[in-house]
Parts: sequence; C-alpha cells; structure tokens
Amino acid sequence: MIKKTVLFLLIIVIVIVLYEMKNRQKPIDIIGDLESIRNTPTSIEAETNKHYMNINIIDSLITNQKLNAAVEFIDSLLLLNDDYFEKYLFERGKVSFELRHYDSAISFFRKVLNISNRYNLKAREWKAFAHINLDECDSALIEIKIAEKKNSSLFKQSRGRIEAYCLKTY
Repeated sequence: MIKKTVLFLLIIVIVIVLYEMKNRQKPIDIIGDLESIRNTPTSIEAETNKHYMNINIIDSLITNQKLNAAVEFIDSLLLLNDDYFEKYLFERGKVSFELRHYDSAISFFRKVLNISNRYNLKAREWKAFAHINLDECDSALIEIKIAEKKNSSLFKQSRGRIEAYCLKTY
C-alpha cells in the first residue's frame, strides 16, 4: 500500500514538473509584443493627433471662407485650455484679422505675446499688420522693430513694407 501511494505521488510530481517545464519553454513573441506596443497609441500621441486634426479643420474652414465657423470652432478649443492653447489663441487672432476685426486680432495677438515664446515673433508680425490696417503706423513700426531685433533676416522685408505704407499714408 505504501509503495502504491509513493508511486502515485511520484507520478503526480512528475506530471506537475512536466507541466511547468512545458509552460516555461513557451517562445517569447518579441515581434508580436512590439507590434502591439506600436499599434497602441499613447495618450501623448493621441493628443498630438487630435491637435493636428483640429489644425486641419481650422485650415479647411479658413480656406473655404467659413470664417465664422472657424471662430466658433477655435473658441470651443480655447475653452479646453489644453497644451495647445497658445496655438489656438494665435489662430484665433489670424481669423479675426481675416474677418477685418483688427482690434480683436490685436487683442488676441497681445494675449499670445503675454503667454508664449513659441509664437511670439509671428504674433508680433500679425499684430503689426493689424495696426497698419487701423492706420496706426507708430504702433506697427514698434511691433515689427521688436520682432526684427530678435530675427533681422526674417522681419526685414516686413519692416520695409510697413515703412513704405506709412510713408505713402503720411
């Protein structure tokens, strides 16, 4: 009886050991794991993709002259106050400029200047041209000269255009 019990226990131990060895020897599927990781976007990628989709929508609305719809769309994005707030604020200023709401455009560009280094120079340039459209040559020249100090090659031509306009006007 003891022999049978020992034999039975030995068979159970052998079965367990064989089962464990079989499970441990499964090949590692590195390629499958990498594909899974690559095909699962991270939250950062998802946010970036969403941002680019929003920019494409804004560009499409502007291109199709649906400026009021662009204003509404950008205003809804500004309410989110996400990582792209300054870009949407800059885009809102550009749309206000296109709508010939130059005071509003200046206000948006001023806000961009207060919070952003990234869009600072372009906001100054747009703000200068908004001032020109309001016949505020002194303000336009101040803005474009500040931009030119930071990047003379980029804004020299804009300064020349503004100065030429101001000379004709006055």
